[in-house]
Amino acid sequence: MQTPQQSKFLVYYLNPQSETYSSARASAVRAGYTQSYADSITTEKLKWLVKAGKDNSLVQQAVKNLSELLGKDTDVQIQADVSKFVLSRLHPRFKR
Repeated sequence: MQTPQQSKFLVYYLNPQSETYSSARASAVRAGYTQSYADSITTEKLKWLVKAGKDNSLVQQAVKNLSELLGKDTDVQIQADVSKFVLSRLHPRFKR
């Protein structure tokens, strides 16, 4: 489980809309880590960061797969079910 500070770092680091997107050092500083920790964050092979990177890759692959699936002649009910499922997991307003 991630700490709130780790979660902030990941949002800043992995979100393309973030001012510090893909900059580990800047994202770490912005998340409140010390300068020395920020300087070494990607070279330490931290378990939580490695896991987050793998998880992010899986999410990107799932998004690609869904885009391809929904772009084809997919049954409307399947499209609706997939959309509801994704919203229920990712959007707080639609959580059950």
